Amino acid sequence: MKFNKPSIAAVSTCLLTLSLMTSAFGEEGHAVDEAEKRNTIGVFVGFTSEERRERGLALGIEGGHYFTESFAISGVLEYTFGDIDALVGAVPLVYRTGEWRFHAGPGFESGETTDGTEFLVRVGTEYGFEAGSIEIAPQLNIDFVDGDAVFVVGVLFARPF
Repeated sequence: MKFNKPSIAAVSTCLLTLSLMTSAFGEEGHAVDEAEKRNTIGVFVGFTSEERRERGLALGIEGGHYFTESFAISGVLEYTFGDIDALVGAVPLVYRTGEWRFHAGPGFESGETTDGTEFLVRVGTEYGFEAGSIEIAPQLNIDFVDGDAVFVVGVLFARPF
């Protein structure tokens, strides 16, 4: 696996986000009303399909803001390592019902497989499990880009605040 500047930047950003998740959003003894926790920040670890980007490790950061108990907007930035490097960003709308979340929205892909930046549409689902102050959410996403469907499967480790 080669490490170039974007790869190092993506890993550094993920490590910084993990650090913020564990320290910056309140002390363990500080009780926060659940209704106040309208924002989330998290780290995504997963794999992409081999169809468009071949197989690759995907690392990313994800943040979101809930306008209501059921509706949110999210920002996603993922970098795929492996045979082909690709940067993917998306701004999906999120619908939550119970522990299930469904999301869809526009985005972009930039990398070795593209001539510049290409538009994509990401749709996906996840199911969140609480583990203390962290939420663990297995995800399945499909990116529709340039006539291809790219499957992204992984786990989001998020912290509401």
